[in-house]
Amino acid sequence: DAASPVAYTQDDLRFLDILLDLVSTSVANARLFAKTQQLAMTDGLTGLLLRRPFLEQLGRELIRAARSREALSVLMLDLDAFKSYNDTYGHTAGDVLLTTAAEILRQVVPAGGVAARYGGEEFAVLLPRTPRERAKEIAETIRATVERDVAKVSRADRAPVTISVGVAAFPDDAQAELELIRMADKRLYEAKRSGKNRVCA
Repeated sequence: DAASPVAYTQDDLRFLDILLDLVSTSVANARLFAKTQQLAMTDGLTGLLLRRPFLEQLGRELIRAARSREALSVLMLDLDAFKSYNDTYGHTAGDVLLTTAAEILRQVVPAGGVAARYGGEEFAVLLPRTPRERAKEIAETIRATVERDVAKVSRADRAPVTISVGVAAFPDDAQAELELIRMADKRLYEAKRSGKNRVCA
């Protein structure tokens, strides 16, 4: 781009070469740092958020919801009969079910929502600006999609793996993040006790 063909000397090119080595090292380090941060926040198998960053996000969203007087909902989800499926068919087959469930969450949870692997076969979903009735509809869509799609990838013909969901909403059910999680968890176990493969809101 120089006006004349000999604008740069060999010294200029050597300097540029040294500068590019430094820049490329910095870019590689920045990428490695970003990857490390991502691994610290997301589950290696499902690609969903882990519990701690999910709870931090929930805390931030609750503060925002309280200020703006908006609704917020939390879903707690647990794969039914997962342990016996895992014991019967092995961990690799169980991993396929977990990744399938995670993919369903990514597809069904609306923009702005956050899905996480809460632990084992349990998942959590944060739905900002979402009242209980709308959260219940989303939970039912997740439940029906898991019932349909997990059957395609599982071999549990006699005991199909389904999902149970508990729904809790701010501000009606709880004001603090752990109370909200506890209420959604309580409803999740109500769903399990009353027959599994259902939503309790």
